[in-house]
Amino acid sequence: MSSMEEKKPAIQGAAGDGGVAPPRFDDPIKLKSWPELVGKSVDEAKKVILRDMPEAKIEVLPVDAMVTEDLQYDRVRIFVAVADVPRVG
Repeated sequence: MSSMEEKKPAIQGAAGDGGVAPPRFDDPIKLKSWPELVGKSVDEAKKVILRDMPEAKIEVLPVDAMVTEDLQYDRVRIFVAVADVPRVG
């Protein structure tokens, strides 16, 4: 490798290392968000996401949850808020 060439870093999760391959840019389902699901129940959101992206690993988290900033192409996070006071009974 000449000094003018840069070695490109390996992509974590790339095919070949046991992870999920990065999406192809010609595949619109692979790069997606679901703004139409805002206000829907977690179950409804999961159903739609899994319909569009069956390989998704869905994480349901509180709105204020701390999360890692690593990019995983098969992970979808759903952030939820408690709408009313939880009560026994």
